Amino acid sequence: MLTKQSPLPPPEPQVGGMVTPSATPTKICMAGIGCLLRRGSTLAVAALVLLAATMVQLVASALVSATASATPTPLTAYVINDNADSVTPIDVTTNTPGAPISVGHRPFGVAITPDDQTAYVTNSTDNTVTPINVATNTRSGSISVGHRPLGIAITPDGKTAYVADELDGTVTPINVATNTVGNPISVAVDPTGIAVTPDGRTVYVTNAGSKTVTLINVVTNTPGPTIAVGRVPFGVAITPDGQTAYVTNSTDNTVTPINVATNTPGSPISVGQSPAGVAITPDGHTAYVTNLGDGTVTPINVATNTPDSPITGFTNPSAVAVTPDGATAYIADLVANTVTPINVATNTAGSPITGFSAPTEIAITSAVTSTSLTVRPPSLAAAGTQETLTATISPSSAAGSVQFQDSTTPLGSPVPVSNGTATTTATLAVGTHSLSAVFIPRLGAPFIGSASPAVNYLVYATTPTTTTLTAAPNPGFQVVPEILLANVSPFPAAGSVEFLDGTTPLDTATVTSGQVLIVRSLGVGTHTLTAVFTPSNLIAFGPSTSPPVTVTISPLP
Repeated sequence: MLTKQSPLPPPEPQVGGMVTPSATPTKICMAGIGCLLRRGSTLAVAALVLLAATMVQLVASALVSATASATPTPLTAYVINDNADSVTPIDVTTNTPGAPISVGHRPFGVAITPDDQTAYVTNSTDNTVTPINVATNTRSGSISVGHRPLGIAITPDGKTAYVADELDGTVTPINVATNTVGNPISVAVDPTGIAVTPDGRTVYVTNAGSKTVTLINVVTNTPGPTIAVGRVPFGVAITPDGQTAYVTNSTDNTVTPINVATNTPGSPISVGQSPAGVAITPDGHTAYVTNLGDGTVTPINVATNTPDSPITGFTNPSAVAVTPDGATAYIADLVANTVTPINVATNTAGSPITGFSAPTEIAITSAVTSTSLTVRPPSLAAAGTQETLTATISPSSAAGSVQFQDSTTPLGSPVPVSNGTATTTATLAVGTHSLSAVFIPRLGAPFIGSASPAVNYLVYATTPTTTTLTAAPNPGFQVVPEILLANVSPFPAAGSVEFLDGTTPLDTATVTSGQVLIVRSLGVGTHTLTAVFTPSNLIAFGPSTSPPVTVTISPLP
């Protein structure tokens, strides 16, 4: 995440058209790029190159359409176009950008509600936030917040969006249900980046101008302690397990890990030049850091807090977001005007996606899930039988738990999902049941909940039945009818009996006084006959099948 400030600082002394080094750090601020502390001529010249590129983009942005007409796919990345006052949706399945959606002036941050209903975009010059309907990709007015809104994050329950107001030194809470703002929360100088813990209790705010991170209590919306980090902290992200917050320190070229339980900073992790954005894979294994100053992306091993080899091939990578399945990290490249997918398994960059204008931030919708349920043994189980219910969640990377239900009654506590499945056992009472499985995403996980279709299940009473079959004459002769008699006990059991020759139905008749009799001619040969009793009241009596009876039919002499 980047910060924006104006006006530009006074120019440094120049000799023969060259910028001379100053004895003290210089704060270089560029609209759409942000402020970075620089020391020496090389970095100052680099900053001016970025500024020149930005000015070119400002002219080109007039040619960018701002019409919102794209239909979102089940998985969509929303990319901020700072120089075009728009947001571009990307179909993550095909990596195809859609039509830009017009928002406010100089948009900067974007966050999406957990239910994928709304994307909120901060507009740094308008001092507003624009809600976008994710289903239709259309904007719906604007929400006034503090001065120069930058970072934005939404609580896992989807109730509140928090906006960092850089120039005010505050954070503005927005009620998502009503799109109304609450009282600003004072933090420190130049709040920029913002993230919410997965349990939804605490907001972490990076204060670029004070080398600190401020904690906000979500329940009371009051500021808590501040944590000292590196110089010009920009981006912040929290691991899915809620144990560690990672903060990028732009001027120090480091990332500070913060122990969330104790709110103590760990040893800084060295990365590339001017680290800005940071995002963590859903499995919590890797944190990706974009290094704006040297065109690289640094993967950090979360278990050891050590950097892996940087990923090269970028110009000025500004932001990063990871797909819900953890397979791909998308990198927004500020000056190249591209978004590049990285294969997380190999840490290799794919083909850049073009068509953006100074992309500063990126957010990806949650993954749609589906849930199915199987029950073993199949329906028609005797009372006292233990049933095994297995829910299968797609995609298998979905993190959360499954609540098994009998109609609306929970069957035990939620069961954690492991590799896409969750299993429980139950001994169901006699009667009919409507069984289902409801997938509940882990708080803060990028997945949408789902429920299986209901499975109708019947448990019959402990009163078993017995069915016997006799056939006469046996052996028999061609054209001589066979008399088939089925006896069902106990006597009160009512229902019907189906007579089968192997798997071929012969006839079905109603039980009368515990018996069913039919007369049927059979062809020459050997026949395996059975009688299958189906009770009319499956709750009172169980079904039964007779032992097979072999009947041989001979031709007439």
